Amino acid sequence: MSERSIFADEWRDCLRAQYMSVVRNNDQVTLKTLVGVMYEVGFGEEELRELYVRATMRAEHVADDFVPDMNVLERPKPEPEPQAVETSVAEPEPEEEEAGDEPPDTPGGEAPFGLQQLSLF
Repeated sequence: MSERSIFADEWRDCLRAQYMSVVRNNDQVTLKTLVGVMYEVGFGEEELRELYVRATMRAEHVADDFVPDMNVLERPKPEPEPQAVETSVAEPEPEEEEAGDEPPDTPGGEAPFGLQQLSLF
């Protein structure tokens, strides 16, 4: 069985109607919490913008002192992609070889400490 409720679509329609009513009445306190809930349940910024325009497009639907948000119709400018930052990695300085760092030559070409190269054939 699906986890989605059979009433999910009706509930989302109620949220849309509530949002439009809150915008029309200019109830800023309720609007803040309602927008938070709507974002949590999957409403996007574009859909909320559309609902805002639908709620305020007719003067008889809004209060007399209502002042519309004139920036709601502007699409947000896409943020530029961050530029790649070049970082310089300090290369380790080559260590100077001292005369005493070389392993001593062993007689017969044998490796020190009894290590031997095994033949593959």
